[in-house]
Amino acid sequence: MNIQFSGTRSWPKRIIYDRLKDFFGGRAIIRYYYNIIFYVLMLCLFSFVMLVDYFPYNNNRGKRSGYSIGIPIPEIILHMCIWGLIIEEAVEVCKQFF
Repeated sequence: MNIQFSGTRSWPKRIIYDRLKDFFGGRAIIRYYYNIIFYVLMLCLFSFVMLVDYFPYNNNRGKRSGYSIGIPIPEIILHMCIWGLIIEEAVEVCKQFF
């Protein structure tokens, strides 16, 4: 039996997108890896903020200095990550008990 191919088979872009989306988002092990990567990155960011970037708002012993001390961007991102974790756990508790 002689099989001949008449060129490459072209997949529509939508099918390729759906297959990639199912592979990267639909498999449990991939979602687990994403979760682990998020936790490691969040812990690294937390360590950076606590060790290097964190400073108190009032660093002049109760006296006003006239300067506005803003919250650094890594600290804002850390707050968003932690609130995301809190909301995720609250949703899991609600699913479990209600």
